[in-house]
Amino acid sequence: MNRRIELPGTGLMTRARWMGGGGGGGGSGVAEAEASAARDRERRAKAIRQLMQIFGEAAPAEALPAKPVAPVVPTVGGRKGILTAAEFAALPAAQQRGYTRSGNGYRLVSAPRVGAMDINTPAGRAAPPDPLAGYDAAYRKYEEELAAYKAALAQNAAARGAAGKYKEIEDRIARNVTDFQTRDLGEQLAQTSIRLKDELARRGHIGGSQQVDQEAELRRLNDDALLDIGNQANQARLNFRSDRSRALSNAVAQINADVDASTAINQALSQTDLAARQAEETAKGENLGDVFSRLAYLYGIQQQGAGRRAAEQQYNQRFGASSVGAGDSYSGNIYRY
Repeated sequence: MNRRIELPGTGLMTRARWMGGGGGGGGSGVAEAEASAARDRERRAKAIRQLMQIFGEAAPAEALPAKPVAPVVPTVGGRKGILTAAEFAALPAAQQRGYTRSGNGYRLVSAPRVGAMDINTPAGRAAPPDPLAGYDAAYRKYEEELAAYKAALAQNAAARGAAGKYKEIEDRIARNVTDFQTRDLGEQLAQTSIRLKDELARRGHIGGSQQVDQEAELRRLNDDALLDIGNQANQARLNFRSDRSRALSNAVAQINADVDASTAINQALSQTDLAARQAEETAKGENLGDVFSRLAYLYGIQQQGAGRRAAEQQYNQRFGASSVGAGDSYSGNIYRY
C-alpha cells in the first residue's frame, strides 16, 4: 500500500510504496525515500559549490594534498614488467619475447595463458598468479590520487581567478569614478585660478601675502575635494560589492528552492553585471558642486555674479529682454517730477 512519509530533515512529504504486508517492505520504502532526499541534497550542494566558485567565494584549499608518486614497475625474472613503446622497440628481438601489447605499452607475461589456465601447468591446476597484479592495484590508486590532486589544483586556480576577476571590476569602478570626478574638479580649479589671479591683480595684491594665502586656500579646497572624490569611489566599490553579495544570496536561495541551477547562476551573473554599471553611473551622477565657493577672496565676485544673474532674470520677466542693456542704450526721455 501507499503511505505518506516525511523526507528526513526537509519537512517535505512524499509517497512511499510499502511492499507486502510485513514490516520488511516498510523499511525498504523509508530507505528509498532517504536515499532520494540525500541525492537531492547533494545535487543542490554541488550547484552551490559551482556558484561559489564562479563568484570567487570558494576559498582555495589551505593545503593541497601531496602530489602522488607513481609506483615503481616491478621486475619479473630480471626483466621489467611493463615497457613503454620506445623501450620495447629498443630491445633486441630475442628479448621482446614474453611481452604482449597492453594499451600504449607492453606487458610481460610470465607464461602463455589460455583463459584462466596456464598451458605449461598440469591439467586442472590453476595458473600462477600474475606477478604484476599488485602493481596494477597500486597504479589504479595512484591514478585516483593524481586525479584528485589535479582537481584540487584546478579548483584553487579557479577560485583565485574568479576572486581576482571581481577585484578587478571593483578597481575599475573606483578608477572610472575617480577619473570622471577629477576631470570636473580640474576644470573648476583652472577656472577659479584664472579668476583669482585676475582679482588679485585688480586689487594690486599680486606678489603679496594675500596671493600666498589665497593660493594656499585654493590648494586646501582642492585637496579636500580630492578626498571627497576618493570617498565617492570607495562607496561605489562598496555598493557594487553589496549588490553582488545580494545576487549571490538570491541564487543560493533559488537553488535551495529547486530552481534550475543554470538559471539561478545566469540570473546572478546578469544582476552582478548590472550592479557594476549602476554603481559607476550613480557615483558619476553625484555632482561635486562648486568646490571653490568657500574661497573668501572671490566670494564678493561670486555674490555679484549671482546678483546680476537674478537681476537679469527679473528684467527678462518684466520687459522681455534677455539682459540689461548698457547705460547709454536708453533712448527715452527723462522727466523731473
